[in-house]
Amino acid sequence: MALSNLDKGTLNALRQHGDTLSKPREIAHWVNFSSHEGRARFIEQCTKAGFEVRGTNDDARDPMKFSLRIAHIDIPSESAVELFTSLLNEMAAGCGGEYDGWETQVQ
Repeated sequence: MALSNLDKGTLNALRQHGDTLSKPREIAHWVNFSSHEGRARFIEQCTKAGFEVRGTNDDARDPMKFSLRIAHIDIPSESAVELFTSLLNEMAAGCGGEYDGWETQVQ
């Protein structure tokens, strides 16, 4: 899977703020699910893959109401971004969810 335009934009924004994308840091991710069970299956899979749960939210007004924020430590290089977004997209889809992107602090 190639980098999405959104991923390229995030990397470019980091570079524009002086980030060399060479230092490890926490990278946060958002994933949304239509069921609590799907979110629970995803949590089990992503924690085995080295991600940590940072928060959940349930919003009855949204059809994808079971959201999740996870994080991991990594260097936000193009190759790393391609790997973790591909993995999280695949795992989310397999659990009935949608990967909603990532962010990190400028370093």
